[in-house]
Amino acid sequence: MQLTHSLFSYLSLFLLLLVLNCQPSYSNKKPLKAVQGVLDLGSWDFDKDGPIQLAGQWEFHWNKFLHPQSKTKDIANNTIQENFPRYILVPKAWNDFQNNGKAVGSFGYASYRLQIKTNSKKSLALRFKKIATAYQVFVNGKFLAKVGLPGKTQQTSTPQYRSQVIDLPSIDAGKHMDLLLHISNFYHKKGGAWSNIDFGEKKQIHAIERRSLSFDLFLNGCFLIMGFYHLGLFLLRKKDRFTLYFGLFCLLMSLRSLLLEEISFYHLFPQVPFQWGLSIDYVTFYLGTPIFVL
Repeated sequence: MQLTHSLFSYLSLFLLLLVLNCQPSYSNKKPLKAVQGVLDLGSWDFDKDGPIQLAGQWEFHWNKFLHPQSKTKDIANNTIQENFPRYILVPKAWNDFQNNGKAVGSFGYASYRLQIKTNSKKSLALRFKKIATAYQVFVNGKFLAKVGLPGKTQQTSTPQYRSQVIDLPSIDAGKHMDLLLHISNFYHKKGGAWSNIDFGEKKQIHAIERRSLSFDLFLNGCFLIMGFYHLGLFLLRKKDRFTLYFGLFCLLMSLRSLLLEEISFYHLFPQVPFQWGLSIDYVTFYLGTPIFVL
């Protein structure tokens, strides 16, 4: 009887996770990717094809914060060799990017630039998740948002993780949107834009954010319930030590779930220092495996 009840509970949980994580139905059109800093979405219909990830080759300028008003052609015509546009794959950490024959490593700062052409006449938005570890967003030369404060040194930068959706100003159909990111990292082993950046109609992007946030919080609640339930079983029957270990594992995963995807931890506890959150992320990861094995 108890086994049947447990199986039913876990099956119900699995079905609920599937329902929460389901996606709207869009066409199976192959996603377009940026080539040499340009993403042409002239043939992309957001209503039919859905939002798209800004993946592919972005312009990359290592140890430079480009002026938001500068244009790609101005940089290309510059006689200083180091200012010529080079390209980096997004999403991907910048650690292995070769600069003067050497990998740039974890720490530093850079500018990412992407030219986006779209025929959509509707309101558009961007969705950012983890970017290590501080950044500013400029569109067509105008500052729109920031997370933390990017700087050229550790002393002048402030790290922060926070997912966010940025509603974009109206853009004439058929014209390019100039997207510029200033990113710095002096605190994490991976630097740069290593998470997906979503782009699409405003209602689609906000729906993705709500669905992802709901899933994260639901997952957190499930782990909490299972954790306290199994700790309660251990208090009633202390010789069954597996209930203690599984309860602790669930509580660890509950905490860790707040540091994934939407990074809800920093929304719920905005005053917690970045280093504390990073330490919690590492501790829950490395303690989770041995406790689960126990």
